[in-house]
Amino acid sequence: MAISLQHGGPMDDKRKNRRINIERRIGIAVHRRFGFAPRRPQMEGTARSVSMGGMEILTASPLPVGAVLSLWLRLDENNESSMVKLRGDVVWSKAGETGVPSRAGIHLSDRPGGEMESWTNFIAGHLRRCDF
Repeated sequence: MAISLQHGGPMDDKRKNRRINIERRIGIAVHRRFGFAPRRPQMEGTARSVSMGGMEILTASPLPVGAVLSLWLRLDENNESSMVKLRGDVVWSKAGETGVPSRAGIHLSDRPGGEMESWTNFIAGHLRRCDF
């Protein structure tokens, strides 16, 4: 699995955090408007172009802008115990055409008792390895 920094994209001047080109399978659940957070994924997707504060995800069907998500992913693909559950908001979404996945931009949010610290440590470790 290749990991690299993403440079030169059209959003570089607007983003607060550097992005890493990495792909991870991800479980996704959309929160109901009034209710508890889902306990398990409702669909699968792929996380890519990740940073400490967000990621792009690819899914079979588009996600609605403004939706609150629970996201499950393994920090180490070979280690079952490295699973983290994050929370994020869909800030942009683009429906895919036939045979092309839908894309969405996710802003990650920290919450009490969340696993955001594990995520930021994971990203920081990759950034240190990519800096020369």
